[in-house]
Amino acid sequence: MEYSIKDLNQQGISKTLVYEILKNSFPVSSIFLKNKRIFNDSDLKLFLFFKENWLDKTISAYWILKQKNELLNNIKPFKNIEKPFLNNNENSFNKTLLDEINKIKKQFEEKENSLKTEIEQKNKIIEIKEEQNQKYALLKMEEKKEKEDWIKKYDAINEEKNKWIKNFYSLKTYLIVFIFLFLLSVTLLVVKIFFV
Repeated sequence: MEYSIKDLNQQGISKTLVYEILKNSFPVSSIFLKNKRIFNDSDLKLFLFFKENWLDKTISAYWILKQKNELLNNIKPFKNIEKPFLNNNENSFNKTLLDEINKIKKQFEEKENSLKTEIEQKNKIIEIKEEQNQKYALLKMEEKKEKEDWIKKYDAINEEKNKWIKNFYSLKTYLIVFIFLFLLSVTLLVVKIFFV
């Protein structure tokens, strides 16, 4: 049976999973129909296996067996020819298989190293953000403390000003009373001098 990506999606296989399999060079059919890629039943089995077991198990189990079977199928017509030729093919097959495995290992190591560096960079970014948050919090606390100090200074200056104003007004009232009494005594003295 033939499956398009849409049909695979109905089977519960996402596009990203299909692209992941294609990206990792798994042996899938390369049939195109009206510019759409078509997959067969063995591809569906591979997709389902990949969905359950992910990349490591799929590489170690399915991909290598499938590749080996395909290579053995290509060798079958030459089995009647001399044996040394077959041995050479088997050796070259083993060599290519080992080369492929080493290549995949290198790819995994490179991917692992890139992921490690990415994680380290993200951890550094998180540390820097935490430091900045702490500095910001300290600055906010200092700003708040400085504000409170300025408010206290302002209140103290206002209190002193109010004291001076009270003292001034109380002095003014004493002065008015004193002037009033002085004028009263002067008028009484003038009245006594002139009229008595």
